[in-house]
Amino acid sequence: MSRAVVLISVVQNPEEPLRYAPCAFARAEETEMLNDFDLIALESAVCLKESGVLDEVVVFSMGERRDLLTKALAMGADRAVFVSCDSAVITPEIVAAQAVEYCGKQPDTLWLLGKIGVNFESGHTAHCLAARLGCVAVDAACEICWKGAGVRVTCESEFGIPRYDLALPCV
Repeated sequence: MSRAVVLISVVQNPEEPLRYAPCAFARAEETEMLNDFDLIALESAVCLKESGVLDEVVVFSMGERRDLLTKALAMGADRAVFVSCDSAVITPEIVAAQAVEYCGKQPDTLWLLGKIGVNFESGHTAHCLAARLGCVAVDAACEICWKGAGVRVTCESEFGIPRYDLALPCV
């Protein structure tokens, strides 16, 4: 049984103005939304499932807003795993640890994440997750194709279009 686990994050809507609070920017619950880049990763996973190469699509999220995961389920995810916590304490290391704890280390899993959730993250979550799983992580994927018991990932780069053949699990 092959599956994809897609990490979904909640971000402020970039089209809404941020309010300044002492020492930080105040988040407004009414302007929060799912990260568009994570939704692209979810859409890719659902397409792979519809083509018959995946048996299950799981979404994983952490924070305070469980209600936003209904959109991910409506897009075609089979189930959602939510860890309730204060959004202020979420770091890439904590997300990676919790994702592995709650979703498991199954060897036939493709882990998908969007580009970045917020500026402070700098794309570290994928690499923290790969280190915890003991597998490889590939950045800036623009195409994922199933190839035998693994995947072929095509990436976008300033230096060309590299392709990688990866065994599962991979990020």
